[in-house]
Amino acid sequence: MHIALRTYQRFEGGLNRLNLDHIHRFAKATSSDPYALLIAVMIGAPRFALNAANNNLATILMVAVQNLEESLGDRIAELETRDLISAITKPFDALAAQVLATDPSAEWLARGRTNLNIRRPTPGR
Repeated sequence: MHIALRTYQRFEGGLNRLNLDHIHRFAKATSSDPYALLIAVMIGAPRFALNAANNNLATILMVAVQNLEESLGDRIAELETRDLISAITKPFDALAAQVLATDPSAEWLARGRTNLNIRRPTPGR
């Protein structure tokens, strides 16, 4: 990270103020997402940084916000809170549903095996 050992120890121990440069250096050194590290601190969920390290979820969010700011600028203020909540939560809910969805083929196969076993001839019939 190109910082003094003591500075790093304080950084890792949370003894210094949050330093964005150190966050970005740490993320680069650990191949993680610097924005996921920041969000993890802000939402009090350290595992978020680990879970989002490879898919760049937080960086994608920041790029999308940056693009929105570049497109709308001051007109961002015209966006209604209820519209923002709807626009942002629907895709997140859909992503969660996609990950949490069960594979219908596994359930189908399990039911089919059960039915096959029920109808299987038993010895002596």
